[in-house]
Amino acid sequence: AQWQGMIAAAGFVESTVIYQGDVYIDFLNWTERMATPAANVQLIRTLFDGAPVEFRTVFKIAGNHNFCFTGAVIRATRP
Repeated sequence: AQWQGMIAAAGFVESTVIYQGDVYIDFLNWTERMATPAANVQLIRTLFDGAPVEFRTVFKIAGNHNFCFTGAVIRATRP
């Protein structure tokens, strides 16, 4: 609903969620692919380790720092 509100605010109409599900992120692969400096990789690990339980639960943070977020494919049309 939040995404559809943003889509409507951007002037689109008749938005439909085509797919919604978890997007799995392999932490090491992600940080290597993004060329994240080593100090920043460690900072992200520290932040993940110290994150509140609610955050760790929503993002399904694993012991190796892999995580998930909810992604969606939405089809919308302009009037």
